[in-house]
Amino acid sequence: MKVKLNEGIKPAIHNACSIKQEAKLNPQMSKLFMDMLSKIYVNPGIACLREYTANAVDAHKAKGVKRPVEVFVPSEEDPIFRIKDYGIGLNLLEILGIYGHFGASTKNTSDEFIGGFGIGSKSGLAVSDCIEVISVKDGLRNHFLIKREDGTIYMQILKENEVAENSPSGTEVSIKFSKSILEAHRFITGLKTVFSGWSKNEVMVSMLDKDFESLINDSRIPDTYVKCKEGYLTADLHHRRSESVSYIVGGVFYPHRPLIDVLGGKLFKKYCENYEPSDQRIVLDLDIGKTKLNYAREVIDFEASEKTRNYVYEQLCMVRDYLKKKQIIFACDTTLMLQQTP
Repeated sequence: MKVKLNEGIKPAIHNACSIKQEAKLNPQMSKLFMDMLSKIYVNPGIACLREYTANAVDAHKAKGVKRPVEVFVPSEEDPIFRIKDYGIGLNLLEILGIYGHFGASTKNTSDEFIGGFGIGSKSGLAVSDCIEVISVKDGLRNHFLIKREDGTIYMQILKENEVAENSPSGTEVSIKFSKSILEAHRFITGLKTVFSGWSKNEVMVSMLDKDFESLINDSRIPDTYVKCKEGYLTADLHHRRSESVSYIVGGVFYPHRPLIDVLGGKLFKKYCENYEPSDQRIVLDLDIGKTKLNYAREVIDFEASEKTRNYVYEQLCMVRDYLKKKQIIFACDTTLMLQQTP
């Protein structure tokens, strides 16, 4: 499903001030898409942050950019969400291909990137009436809007192929969040973890509330946990706490769920037979290509995929074996220390 530009005579030289083309979906297709957005996301505000951040991180990976994606988190005082990446950017045809197609994706053939379902770039319409995008590629800037008005979705191109010689390549997205989204308790709660799967070297967050900003930036799992081959463990391997297993898929964090729900009855029984309950907080770093997510990417769909369950079980067992070795070493070191104490 795609929008088509209205036909018309285009000037030979695209003057940024005069070009104002529009594209739109008909009301029936617009309603269908908005109905899908309203039903697919349980927490649309957090989904919007997650989708655009994942897309921006993907853009950096594709280009090999080392600097972090820049994110400004909206609030009631400043409701505009802003995110900027320094990837290769988008030209006009790519813009039409990504933002003018509904249900298609440029990343659905690769397991290296988290995006792949074709709705992430339009997820801002779940929280706002307008998405503003500015993208620079090969020294040319394109500036456009995706809007929904009177039951119809429009794409409006404001600047087409404007020369931007001194501007770095990349894409900047701005979305004004609605007040109801910002006031929602689940949005405020979700802010604490939505960025935790990415290192500060990948995503740097800023916001008006500097205490909250510090909390978000200083509690990233890749920066604060011990990395093992299959995932992450809390820095203090011997700190006692209740058993907890969470997940990171392509940088996106998925919180703890009861292991019996994750593994299913048969694998859970096998797990309990081989391992004592853990007192370590474990975060498994899962491969995108081996992990089934639901369409909205809000949860890992364990129930729908035995392959995912088996994969998670294997990864969890490897982490538990690693942890067991660490605990044996710690016990030996402690015994030695006691023997040397006068």
